[in-house]
Amino acid sequence: FDILKQFDKAIYHAENYRDINFSKQHNINNELIIPNAADSDEFSVDRSQTFRNSVSADDSTFIILTVGTLTGSKGHLELVKAYAELNLEGRKSVLILNGNQPEFSGQNSSKLKKVISLLKTYGLFFTIKHIVKSILIRCNFHIGKAETISSWSLKINKSQASDKKVIVVDMPRDELIQAYLNADLFVFASNIEYSPLVLFEACAAGGPFLTVPVGNSKEIVKWTGGGEICEASVDVQGFTRVAPSVLAKRIEEMAASPDKLDNLGKKGQEMSKKRFNWDSIAGEYEQLFLELIKDKDAEINLISYI
Repeated sequence: FDILKQFDKAIYHAENYRDINFSKQHNINNELIIPNAADSDEFSVDRSQTFRNSVSADDSTFIILTVGTLTGSKGHLELVKAYAELNLEGRKSVLILNGNQPEFSGQNSSKLKKVISLLKTYGLFFTIKHIVKSILIRCNFHIGKAETISSWSLKINKSQASDKKVIVVDMPRDELIQAYLNADLFVFASNIEYSPLVLFEACAAGGPFLTVPVGNSKEIVKWTGGGEICEASVDVQGFTRVAPSVLAKRIEEMAASPDKLDNLGKKGQEMSKKRFNWDSIAGEYEQLFLELIKDKDAEINLISYI
């Protein structure tokens, strides 16, 4: 506590989260909130007229997008299970699950590092269960209730009568920008977060979003007006767990309200242009630095919690 109190300012990205709450509980009183944002220039490009065709969608197709590294805790599985239950009353839809494989020190993680990561995140029982399932699947043994993104995606895509399609992909950045611009709804079902950049990016693209109450997503909804919260529980380890049936219902409700989606997208984009862009946020950091160096003889200490 004494060390934290020695810093002139501690920067937080949330008004209500475990780090800033820790500071308040111990009367450190040097906090300053500077939120996350998105790059306005990236999202100022024209919407591609060919992107929808590239993901087998036409103008009437409802495109759902989520973005996050494939760590197992970004909500991809929960979302694809919800998508399997989704009923858009015959309207064609596409779910884009965009994410890269996790990396350590710039390199693809080794098997040992993956195991260590699983142990730290989910504990011994889950890790052993995951390893056993992986071995059985590689040996072509099919486990009745094995739940993976791939298995659910394959099941949905193989359905002859299905009006749904799942695309699991790691798009180059320029294509991902087009995915944001073309998506009808950005959905975020992550299990653990701090202040998710992807929600600010959805706003910058003018896209409405639906998010579980993870990290400071409730604040982002309040700050931007660009999305809504889907009810979800938090387990004893602090992980947010959304019921697929609940998530499916909320997506259905939003998809049935095009005017609401349009209004959310416009509000989010307006707030993104006003404040939640990196040019504006850089100005807030600059103002802080200028205030701290007014007294040139003072010793300046600054810590940023990112």
